[in-house]
Amino acid sequence: MKNKLLYQDLPDWVFDGVRDNTCCQCGNPLGKETIIAIGIRQVKKSKSTAFFVEHKCHKCGFRSITSFGREKENNLENMCHALLRHINKKKVAQNSLEFEKNTLEPMTDQEVGQFIKFVQNNKTHADFLKEIKANPNDNTS
Repeated sequence: MKNKLLYQDLPDWVFDGVRDNTCCQCGNPLGKETIIAIGIRQVKKSKSTAFFVEHKCHKCGFRSITSFGREKENNLENMCHALLRHINKKKVAQNSLEFEKNTLEPMTDQEVGQFIKFVQNNKTHADFLKEIKANPNDNTS
């Protein structure tokens, strides 16, 4: 599996909060590609917590933190749930795009032949469902 960059699974509101940030040492722009860590931290002199992202400047290597004090995710559990919801939405959208892409083109004669052979090789409906990795006991359709 290809390594994913950390920012690929972050919600858009995180990018909105860091879009205009620059390195305080060299002035280099800090885009989403510079995000190296995310988390929840306690706010100084307070009992409240805040979501944060840590950046590492590509030019000078200086590390800095952007905190989101009044954002939606102010505890670890909420942050994890939000990230999982976001990742799931992206996967559903990607699967939908792939399905759309695959169904836009008509089947070739060879694909039709393979499908007919596949259906004929399954003696029962239950065998067919097992072959396509569907649950034969699921009566929701």
